Amino acid sequence: MAVNSLMAGWAWLKNRLWLIRFLVFLVVVLAVGWQFHRILNSDALAQGHPGVSPFIILLDFAKGMGWIRSGLTIGFYVIGIGCSYSFWHICVRNLGNQMSLRHGAMAFYYSQWGKYAPGKGLALLMRVGGAVKAGATIPIAAVAALFEVLVTMVSGALLGLLLGIGFLCSAPIGNSGTLLFHAAIILGVVLFPVLPPIFNQLVYRLAKRFINPKQQAVKPGWSDLGNGILITCGTWIFLGSSLWVLISGIGDNGLTGVSGCLRCVMFVCLASVGGFIASTPGGLGVREFLLQQYLEPFLGPKAVVVVLLLRLLWTAAEVIAVGILWIVSRRNCKMKVSTAMG
Repeated sequence: MAVNSLMAGWAWLKNRLWLIRFLVFLVVVLAVGWQFHRILNSDALAQGHPGVSPFIILLDFAKGMGWIRSGLTIGFYVIGIGCSYSFWHICVRNLGNQMSLRHGAMAFYYSQWGKYAPGKGLALLMRVGGAVKAGATIPIAAVAALFEVLVTMVSGALLGLLLGIGFLCSAPIGNSGTLLFHAAIILGVVLFPVLPPIFNQLVYRLAKRFINPKQQAVKPGWSDLGNGILITCGTWIFLGSSLWVLISGIGDNGLTGVSGCLRCVMFVCLASVGGFIASTPGGLGVREFLLQQYLEPFLGPKAVVVVLLLRLLWTAAEVIAVGILWIVSRRNCKMKVSTAMG
């Protein structure tokens, strides 16, 4: 009787998957809209430009960037989080599943939209749901996603700490000590839960009800952690480069050349991981505040505009990436249909 009820419930749910997808999409759109409403009505933005519309402020700054710098800012971000996707795909494969590269990428980039909803559950749900379509199983896709997120945060905190030590020794500025302190605290918070013995105990205790007892579960190990840190360091290097390109046209800002780019990498690492720890939707507010504080000694009042525009461009990058992947998927589907009919 219970089995019949379960099957009937699954059939009912399957017939209404379109409605569930629509509701998830609606939640994401509303969450993103609300968060950007808060961005455009930021007190810091209004104080720096009294009497001017927030939209006009950002629009004028964006026009001054030009298409090339805007495109590079967006492109570096897409490539950067692509490094994290690569590690997630490798984790899924190492844990025993095969997942389509293209469909897995769609699941990963699409799930980025879910981070703007309160909590982190919607982003994980969207990613795992897409991974199942790409050929993975729910437990492995979820465990690999959690591991990837934590490893990416650890690599960001570690890279930020190492760069902070390097700059403190070679070319210290007014906030070098503060940055180093932030980096040490952030690394200590994110490192503990990702250590394989601790991670596996915590996660697999939650996921064991979904795993077949006869199947021997493959768990992430120390080599996975080490490889993940190396791979996801690429995430932070490209994200920092994205910020550096954005500010490269702002006069004499003190963030030029390789040294300036590495400082931007350090700023993005610490601000983004700090926003993740704070658990605000998409790190919104916390990341902008930290990044603005790090950039202010170099950019002055323009730091506020830069961090807000960076958020807008990075969100646009996520939309563009999903759009391109959707077009590619549709074209491949049409080619398969044409081949079958021919």
